[in-house]
Amino acid sequence: MLVISPQAFGVNSIALGDNSKAYGDNSKGYGDRIYPYKKV
Repeated sequence: MLVISPQAFGVNSIALGDNSKAYGDNSKGYGDRIYPYKKV
């Protein structure tokens, strides 16, 4: 039986939050790249 401790879950949540933030930054960069094409 796999037991996930609350502490490990908290660390995983923090890592997931960091990944979500990085994904958001990547999405913003992608939006900035396609924006000039939208202006044309």
